[in-house]
Amino acid sequence: MMGETNYKQVTGSLIDRSSVEGFITNLNILIKNIRTYPPGHSAISKTVEMLSTGLPDIFVSSPVLIINAIRNSLLANGSLINFKNPHIQNFALFISRLGIASFTLKFGLDAEELERFCRLILSVPPHTHIYEQKNILGEINSLPHLTVREIDLSAIRFSDEDTADSTRETQLTMWQEFMLGCLSPELKKVRDPSLLESIRMYERGSLHSFLQAFAIPTDRMLESYEAVIREHFSPACNAEDDGERKTFFQNMHQAFGQLNPDLKENILTTTFDALNNSTSEQSLGNMLKCIPGDMIVDVLSQAVLDKKVISPTFIKLMSVMYRAGKQSPEASDDRDRGSRAVWSRIEELFSRKGYEKYLAEDYAEQLLSLSLESDSTRGGKLYGFSCEKYRPAFQGKTVNRHLTTALLFLMQRDIEEAVYIGYTDIISQLIPELLETGDYNYLLAIYRVLKKRLKKDSSPAVSRAIARTLRLFLDSALSARLEEDYGSPDKEQSKELEELVIINGHQNLTWLIGQYLAQEDEEIKHRLYKLIHRFGPRCTEYTLARLAGSKSKETVELLRLIQNCISTTSSVEIFNLLKNNRLDVQLEAIRTLLIMKDPRAEKALLEMLLSRDMEAAHEALKIARDYKVQDLAPVLTRQIKTLFITRTTLAHNKAFLSLLGTFGNAEALPGLKKIAKTRFSLTPLRLRQTLEHLFKTLAGYSKSSAGELITLGLQSNNENIRTVCETLTAEQQDEPQTLNIDEI
Repeated sequence: MMGETNYKQVTGSLIDRSSVEGFITNLNILIKNIRTYPPGHSAISKTVEMLSTGLPDIFVSSPVLIINAIRNSLLANGSLINFKNPHIQNFALFISRLGIASFTLKFGLDAEELERFCRLILSVPPHTHIYEQKNILGEINSLPHLTVREIDLSAIRFSDEDTADSTRETQLTMWQEFMLGCLSPELKKVRDPSLLESIRMYERGSLHSFLQAFAIPTDRMLESYEAVIREHFSPACNAEDDGERKTFFQNMHQAFGQLNPDLKENILTTTFDALNNSTSEQSLGNMLKCIPGDMIVDVLSQAVLDKKVISPTFIKLMSVMYRAGKQSPEASDDRDRGSRAVWSRIEELFSRKGYEKYLAEDYAEQLLSLSLESDSTRGGKLYGFSCEKYRPAFQGKTVNRHLTTALLFLMQRDIEEAVYIGYTDIISQLIPELLETGDYNYLLAIYRVLKKRLKKDSSPAVSRAIARTLRLFLDSALSARLEEDYGSPDKEQSKELEELVIINGHQNLTWLIGQYLAQEDEEIKHRLYKLIHRFGPRCTEYTLARLAGSKSKETVELLRLIQNCISTTSSVEIFNLLKNNRLDVQLEAIRTLLIMKDPRAEKALLEMLLSRDMEAAHEALKIARDYKVQDLAPVLTRQIKTLFITRTTLAHNKAFLSLLGTFGNAEALPGLKKIAKTRFSLTPLRLRQTLEHLFKTLAGYSKSSAGELITLGLQSNNENIRTVCETLTAEQQDEPQTLNIDEI
């Protein structure tokens, strides 16, 4: 049995497709040669040597490479590999027929281990699957850098008629679209009948087994789920058949029992966001009709745990559906009892005592109206009120909460000016007490209700009363309390608390930046980071003031703060940090100046690129790559050595060439052409490796601009260079490819 899937593993890493394609091609040739020739034959040895040469290139971007096969299509870390290449098709078909869903290659893999793997999979008897050969599977998975995951095809049952139907159909179901997106978004463009048949076959298995066997990462699975919902529940799709859409959500809900809790929570959160962010009432209504009642309860329960704010449209539709469900004739069968249980749970989630969790701008009145309608009225008549029953609600701090709720509700009604001003004065007296008890959701509700009234009210007396109350939100006492509560481990850093920090003003940046620098908890630190940046350009002003007396470690963190709240004016303080004696400070200063578009940044970066300090040069290369400093292209070309190439120089050559390839700047091509024509070197083997890498990176340039170099490569005596250029020539588009090369 396969081990528990690690859904948090990163399998969507960028890859060098040409390197992976070459590796798979050679692996397919090795399998063919092992079948054809006896052990030790020169054809096998030659192929093993070619594999050994190409192995380092497939791990430059990620220490792990996961290969998935679906019939004759092959995926590497979620990217579709050239399915027109016959070697790719043959290899994919070969491992698919063995029942291998994925195999994982890890950094450190050598050619000897690969050859052992090939001989083991070739030992599987014809017309059988690898899951049936436990000994062979065990030997493969005992290899140190290579593991295989299989799908037990015996658990998938379908008739010949089903198979025939699946090959005839071209329309995918929503669930099949979701599965294709989990494997790779690129597969949605492929309409290969055998691929679609394979997906339909896997659909009959469990979602857990599918995710586990193909090592699907959580992010890609959620992106596919969200994309399917977005596509089939947009306003343009309101006429779609509900049966298909209901089946999709039923399948997902049925899978919950197999998935780990974290993944289930992520799916529920994604579903809630899709419902809550829907701008079309009709689309939202269609979605709610298609989701099973139990799943809606799970979604809402998760939203409560996550302290999500529910949109007015969502609340309105849930209220309508609740009333419709409550008024339907009662029946005695199990299904109706289950339906009543669902609506009872939804009623509990939307009860008056729970409304505070959802309170937000512009619909405090709506929430209060809903709770009053559902709890207090029927046909316009009030229920009786039991003083004894509700006496506990009027003790302690709950009095202020109830009073605030009532006043806000009344202040949004049509009342006389004098009464409104009187209510405002009462609210002003409640604010310090609500602050003392940390009732930030009530304070935020007060602020929003008053601001809303201030925008549309023309009465000077009312405006003055509101302004007096709102000034309390700018008070230094509020700032001090916010600082104390935000930094307290016993207090919950809620969204309402953060909103009040913003409302209170930019003076809070002083303590926010101080807490950010002192904070060790990464989650809290990230929340502080986002909160600080909400102050915009003021963030730069306060951060620069703190920069002057900061220590080296603090300096780096302060520069990172500045990078995302940058002002248009360059800073002398930041430029002076280029002379700092710490490399990490210099590097962060260069990044900041590049973001500021300071012309001095490129000069500083070039000096570091040419530095004799190897660590500094390598870090500068990463910055040049990440920020695509195109003006450096001609200079980088001149740094590539050909006459005498040491091991270190070879690494530099490859790094500079890879960087130029990611730029795709045609200004580098004349210099590269001169290098490509080099014939003499004191180190010919390393010159050959440099030239092979040069031609690989031509994929990053448009074919029209690199055409002369490609033609030169087609005439080369080097077979590897010719193969690369033939592949580039076969490409139809003139646009450059996105190079996923990281040689640094």
